[in-house]
Amino acid sequence: MEKFISVHIFPSPLTQREGFELTIQGREQAKASGKVKFLEAWVQVITRTSERRVNKAYCLWEAPDIESVMEAIGKAPVEGVYPVVVVEPEKVTL
Repeated sequence: MEKFISVHIFPSPLTQREGFELTIQGREQAKASGKVKFLEAWVQVITRTSERRVNKAYCLWEAPDIESVMEAIGKAPVEGVYPVVVVEPEKVTL
């Protein structure tokens, strides 16, 4: 299977908890689809006063194609889904 990154930009910043809840929903939707695997996510955190807020998320998926990832994402806001290759610097040789 191929790897894909989905980029999610939220219209207004979420609390860190809300961002994590969306991650859990993504994992469950991926399991339910049976076609994709949600590997991990990174969130862009901004700080306003003492509360951390999330305005972007980047999710790594394993799937047969972009359409399968889009189906698993469901109604979550998505800027795009892009095929990627994971590069592990310590293993790269030229």
